[in-house]
Parts: sequence; C-alpha cells; structure tokens
Amino acid sequence: MANENRTCPNCNSPLTLQNGNWFCPICGSSFASDWQAEDVERAREATRVQREQAQAQRNQTINQTRESIQQAKTANEARRTGQAQMFRIAKPLLIIFAIWIILSIGRFILFGAVGFSLINTNILGGSDNNSKTNTTTEQKQFFPVEELENDPSLLKDVIASGYYYAKNETAQEIDFSGIARRTGTPELIELYSIRAVNEYGTFIMMVWKNMYQAEDGTAFERYVSMRIYLEELTPDGTVVSDFATFTIGRPYSSADGGYTDLDELHLETITEAGYAGEKVTELPITEELFSEISDYRG
Repeated sequence: MANENRTCPNCNSPLTLQNGNWFCPICGSSFASDWQAEDVERAREATRVQREQAQAQRNQTINQTRESIQQAKTANEARRTGQAQMFRIAKPLLIIFAIWIILSIGRFILFGAVGFSLINTNILGGSDNNSKTNTTTEQKQFFPVEELENDPSLLKDVIASGYYYAKNETAQEIDFSGIARRTGTPELIELYSIRAVNEYGTFIMMVWKNMYQAEDGTAFERYVSMRIYLEELTPDGTVVSDFATFTIGRPYSSADGGYTDLDELHLETITEAGYAGEKVTELPITEELFSEISDYRG
C-alpha cells in the first residue's frame, strides 16, 4: 500500500501517505489508509454538498448585496424627487421674495431720493437754509385753516366737487334683501379740515348723506366720506386745489353705498386721523355755503 499511487477524489491531485492516512496537499483532504471505492463516493458526495452549501451561501450574500444596493438607489431617488418637488414649490416663493427685496430697495432709494431732493430744493416751501425743522413749520402754516373757519364760503368750489362726486360716483342703488334706489340729492352734513403730519399738507374732509328707498317704501340712509387736497390760499381769497376727490375710510361699493352708522365712519376717519397725529378741525356749514353748491363741474 505504501507504493500504491492514488489521486484525490476531490481535485484529482496525487495523494501522499502521512501518519497512516492519505493526504492531499492541494485541497487538504484526508482519507483513511484503507479507503475503498465506496469511501470515494461518500467523499465526493460530501464535497458536492459542501460546494452546494458554499454556492448557496454565496448566492444569498450576492442577493443581499443587490437588495441593499437597490434599497439605496430607491432611497436616493425618493430623496432627489422630494428635493425636486420642494425646489419647484420654493422657486416661486424665492422669486417673489427676491422681487419684494428689489422693490423694497427701489422704493427706499426712490422715496429717499425724492424726499431728500424736496427738502434740499425747497419744493415744499422750506427755508433757504434747508432746515427740516423750518420746512416742517412753514408747511404746517402753508394753508391758513383759520381763514376757512372764519369764512367757509372760500370752500364753495371744493364743496361743489364733493357734491358732484357724491351725486354721480356713489352707488345709485344698494342691495339689502332686494334693491333700494337712491332718491333726492346728496346732503352735506359734516365738514372738517385735516392737517396731516409729515409735511403732507392740508385736506378738506366732507361727509355726505344719500337716501335710498326700496319698492315697499322702506328708506335707508348711507354716509360717504371723501377728502380733497388744498394747495394754497391766494391773497385774493381763492382756494388753489386740483379738486380731485378720493375716499377716506372704508370704500363704499355698489352693494352697500357707504356707512350705515356715523359713529363707525368717525371711528375709521376722524379717530384714525387723530391716532396718526393729524389735526382735525370741524368747520361750520352755512345755508349760504350750501346754496352756492352746483354740479357745474360735471
């Protein structure tokens, strides 16, 4: 048996006899010295099983690796998709924010430059030394409101403009649970001067009352307020103004025609003006003044 040549049933390499056993120096297999053919088959079967188990282990490892890679790809795609959606949502907001920043800077530059130019070029009636304090003082004295208190007839053209607006531009009919149409002509019930702060000048505020009547005869009162900017009073007693009226307080629409409550109107006009630091003075309304009002400006 010592001279017998045998090969390894696993790798077909020559076996050597060591310590009474056949040993394969290539694959490391060991066999008894008296092994027979059936021993070889058993060894081959054991080797086959080991190989299958090893291959199964490798396949499992490969599959696990592939699943991990696929999960990572799926997570990355979901993250990229989420980031793209967030960018699509955030992009318009970023654009709007950038536009707001640009407009704010432009507005600051524009109004800052205009205000600086007005003060330094004396457009607002300031003194020659360009003192803002003197400019503010002279601007507040620019229109002598006291003259209007003594002679309200100076405002006849201003009142005529307000009358035209109250008659022609306010709602001709209002909704309540049906339709109520306006009747008669507007009535001037309150007259104020408003001396604005921050060198904005003097305004005349008017409160007009319109009457509406429904088909069943129910009457409704609506109050509208407006104001006109006064530029100056000339030495001959003429009020200089563009006579352009604009609303003050809640804008009145075709649905309601204005305020239903004078207290609410006062709260949103006179009270708010006082909170803003503006000086509000009530002016008298005379029959002579109102009798001179006409709608010739229309």
